[in-house]
Amino acid sequence: MSARRDYRPSARNIKRRTVFRAPLPLNALDRQTGILLVGHGTRRPEGNRAFLDLCRASARLAGKAAVEPCFLEIAEPRIDRGLANLARRGVSRLVVVPMQLTAGRHVQHDIPSQVHQALKRLPRMSVAFANHLGSHAGLVELAEERLDRAVGGRARARGCALVLVARGSRDPAARDEIVRLARLRRKLNGMGEVFASFLAMSEPSFGEVLDRAALANWDRVVVQPHLLLPGQLTRRVEARIRDMSARYSQTEWIIASPLGPDARLAVMLAPRFVTYGLCRSGGERGASPRGYHALTNSSRNHASSFSPDW
Repeated sequence: MSARRDYRPSARNIKRRTVFRAPLPLNALDRQTGILLVGHGTRRPEGNRAFLDLCRASARLAGKAAVEPCFLEIAEPRIDRGLANLARRGVSRLVVVPMQLTAGRHVQHDIPSQVHQALKRLPRMSVAFANHLGSHAGLVELAEERLDRAVGGRARARGCALVLVARGSRDPAARDEIVRLARLRRKLNGMGEVFASFLAMSEPSFGEVLDRAALANWDRVVVQPHLLLPGQLTRRVEARIRDMSARYSQTEWIIASPLGPDARLAVMLAPRFVTYGLCRSGGERGASPRGYHALTNSSRNHASSFSPDW
């Protein structure tokens, strides 16, 4: 095990890099622009409600653009329903915003595939795909605040480790994003060690990293779900930490909150609406999903500012 460093949240060992600023002016977005916010979906109703709340907050920052939420799987409305709502509202330019933290298969394949299939049955639109959320500096700062809140007020520990736990993907690039994030977080927060782990499809697994942390005999282990909002996966993480606390009581096990809900997430999203909303085709930006080309457009009349579905 590497040499331990004490962690105690303070302004000195958190190097703040970001200020949450008001979004860029959004008057350039007109009623012909539609924004489709695509969440993953969860079996936990509170997680889906939190996503819809975030979408409502984002819609208030989107100027005249039409905003519709949808889910990739599990929950409703699905992508085809969200696109149908935008078509009824007369949108001719579409911005698809994947609300995922890594660029795995969902971002690279599943979302564009479902969008393509749904648009075959709808009036033609130009499409721009925004980047996934990634390690946006604001998200990193928000994660550090969640860590502060979890550890704040506790007695000093001689050695403390942080375990980041992400959803996981078969795409090596998505795994590498989380590994790089773990390295960045260690530089920012002064933890003795920061480990990356995954709930599925990637290595090292969450369980493997927890077992290694227990055997390393850290005084304190903080587990932080690298998830946008609470849901079924956060419940799984919480259950595992309760089990670790019972099995390895000599270590203090702490769980931090996921990134949201937080009103600042909508502020982070708003500049993307301008950046991609002014594009006339998805091929104009470098992060378009692999091999996925923009669709062509035509327009209809705009209806209302918000869909009655949500």
